Amino acid sequence: MHNAIADLDADGLEDLLVAVKREPIRYHRRTRRQPPSWETHLIEIPAGAAGGKAVKVADVNLDGQADLIVSCEHATDGKIGVYWLDHGGSPTRSQWMPTSISGPEGFIYDLLQMTDLDGDGDLDVLTLEEKGPYLAEGYQGRELGVIWYENPAR
Repeated sequence: MHNAIADLDADGLEDLLVAVKREPIRYHRRTRRQPPSWETHLIEIPAGAAGGKAVKVADVNLDGQADLIVSCEHATDGKIGVYWLDHGGSPTRSQWMPTSISGPEGFIYDLLQMTDLDGDGDLDVLTLEEKGPYLAEGYQGRELGVIWYENPAR
């Protein structure tokens, strides 16, 4: 689905992160600039979350380390649609500490933008909810539109 390019492990080389439908997030860690060399790590999606749609890299909790923010599709039946992951010091681990951002509201989220919308010094999450095929399944009138999730870090 959607990807992010960022230096996740702070080694000076840009890495590639990819959200994948119903599968773990792919973390393609660049290990050498020339000739290019990569190693791939799988980051599990948390229990209760829907399948990945988009991923962004940002320091959500202001601890100086990069975190992942993930949006999902197929977030029906109480599944989480937007969450963030903290690697706890080792970005190559498969299990990261998840925190729900959206809760069970919504059903198909799209691209993510990280910006300090309220000017308080931390990054907030902006996304939108697509309508897609769910309107035919009885979700009409329940779509959320453009969504701002304020970061409570400050």
